[in-house]
Amino acid sequence: MKRLMMLVAGMVILGLVFAAGFYFGKKWEGYKVTRVVDGDTLGITDLRTGRDWRMRLWGIDAPEAKECGAKESKAELEKIVGGREPKFLVLGVDGFGRYVVRVWVNESEVVGLMVEKGWARVDPSTESVYDDRKPSLADIGEIRRLEEGAKDAKLGVWGEVCKGK
Repeated sequence: MKRLMMLVAGMVILGLVFAAGFYFGKKWEGYKVTRVVDGDTLGITDLRTGRDWRMRLWGIDAPEAKECGAKESKAELEKIVGGREPKFLVLGVDGFGRYVVRVWVNESEVVGLMVEKGWARVDPSTESVYDDRKPSLADIGEIRRLEEGAKDAKLGVWGEVCKGK
């Protein structure tokens, strides 16, 4: 009896581990962006269940509501993802209960597009990212390269909009 209980407990734990790996490791599809909160946070809806989620883009920090460039950053993110069904890869959960995600639209990663246009700064902190989901150094290097290009070209927050602010 004791051996049977141990076997059942082991199977339950193994099942939970596999379920968690599937849930957090899959690319989410079948979701639609219903709201852009700001330049790095999305409100999305599961098209199958109607459930709403908040997702924070990994790797960037966009201007907050009262900061220079906030309206423009939000507008740029709306233009990139608005009304589309992007693909999501969940990396973790932040301190506000939002999923930390990587997002692709038409095979382009949204973080790269925001940084390239100058409407977000690189912030590769990974404290909210599960160890097995951390982006590679090559990914971090790529968004840093895009940021340098935006700075050099004086785009977005690096340009005239926020000059001296």
